[in-house]
Amino acid sequence: MTMHSVVTLKLLLLICLAAASAQHPHASPKPDKIPASSNVTELNEYTFSQTADGRVWFVEFYAEFCRNCRRIAGHVSMLADNLTATAPHIAVARLNCEEAERFCNDDIRISRTPEFKVYFGGKHAITYRSDFYFFDMMHEFITSTAANILGYELPSAAAAAPAGGAAGDDDDDEYDAAAMVL
Repeated sequence: MTMHSVVTLKLLLLICLAAASAQHPHASPKPDKIPASSNVTELNEYTFSQTADGRVWFVEFYAEFCRNCRRIAGHVSMLADNLTATAPHIAVARLNCEEAERFCNDDIRISRTPEFKVYFGGKHAITYRSDFYFFDMMHEFITSTAANILGYELPSAAAAAPAGGAAGDDDDDEYDAAAMVL
């Protein structure tokens, strides 16, 4: 075998290996899994009845492929950590609608992800329809909603939330909890 033939064979082998390892152009890559958080309860269609335990539940309905769901995972974890320390009567949970598609679509009627709903006594109380990138707004919404449901005051976002609000945004936007009532 000549040196030219060996180089040609190596080049052909490299091309074949590259072609074999390349993804199909129409296939989408599997997204990274949303990391688990110690203070966020993972629910599914069989454990969803936990929302009837006497606490106010703030539930995120998400999908692994959802870019916004992955982007706010840290905010949801931070909210859960904060509420665990300051408001034990509020639980933060999430439910993967890819794994429980029928339950999300037919029983809960989730129209998009991420979607946040508040549950008390196992029943839907209200849907969070504001910007989910602002920690302070989410915190104020859930604490004021829980106070209304439970009938007593819980720590406000100003007293309990970390400074800064949204990732990369240091504006202190005001939030009107009354605007969230359906």
